[in-house]
Amino acid sequence: MPSPWPNTGLGRCRDCDDFVVVAIEESSGSGVMHGGQLFHGARELSLTPGDMIMGSDPDHAIKLSEVASERAILNGEHNDPHIRDAIRLGWGMGRVRGLIEAGDNRLKHAAGRAGAALGIAIANLVALFAPPRVILVGSTPALGDHLL
Repeated sequence: MPSPWPNTGLGRCRDCDDFVVVAIEESSGSGVMHGGQLFHGARELSLTPGDMIMGSDPDHAIKLSEVASERAILNGEHNDPHIRDAIRLGWGMGRVRGLIEAGDNRLKHAAGRAGAALGIAIANLVALFAPPRVILVGSTPALGDHLL
């Protein structure tokens, strides 16, 4: 049977009973497949890593979505209409990657900060669910090594 997700990272999980998917776009979401069953939290709620608190200092703790999302990386400061159009069409982070590679240090720093926070969140998901595979999907992974 062909994969229902042939052109995404999810296609690589078609033979797996256990994996975690982390979606990073305007915010962050995730799904956990465990024992061939989709994991649901209390009251059938899905996991929202964007709501994970980053840091232990209550005066400086922030949500993952405040650091690792399209909006956080762009920080609302880019008024370039080409970027706004690219984001609307789902190509925004590819455009941002081009700006980083052209020398935009503010975006490079924001992507690195997002990647570090995302790494901590994914490490926590791995510690909780011990999946053999973690798949990143969404627009933000288009930043490539600048994020990872």
